[in-house]
Amino acid sequence: QENTGTMPSFQGSHHSHQPPPDIPNTESNDYRPNYVVSMLLDTANNLWIGTWGGGLSLFNTQNLTFRNFTTHDGLPGNFILALKQDRQGNLWIGSNRGLSRFDGKTFTNYSKLNGLIGDFVFSIEFGNDHSLWVGSHNGMNRLYIDPLSQTLIKSE
Repeated sequence: QENTGTMPSFQGSHHSHQPPPDIPNTESNDYRPNYVVSMLLDTANNLWIGTWGGGLSLFNTQNLTFRNFTTHDGLPGNFILALKQDRQGNLWIGSNRGLSRFDGKTFTNYSKLNGLIGDFVFSIEFGNDHSLWVGSHNGMNRLYIDPLSQTLIKSE
């Protein structure tokens, strides 16, 4: 219920004539359709769905269930703009309030305080040299992921 009515201005008349989605288990409170902005099918065949204001949804393609994550679960923001999985299986999430790494249990968040050029993260790419490229509304950053500790280091 925490996301009900989050974006009433996006409930325009162009949606009023659309039938409800025919997706299994959507009667659950964990499914936040709002607007789907980003998606990623991970190496375990789970579908991650980034929404416009509704947080991050995980669709388990095996048992056809949804799980929703929001700022209450540790996300920095509920507008999920970019999704990328690294070689270690971590999910990297670009949001309206920074970057987050999800290891399956914990969200580790990064923002302008950690060296990002902007808090709106629209794109994420990995380099072969442990670099992490982050695109924002103010440009882009090249950061580094320490291969041993997996911590994020600002580029010099």
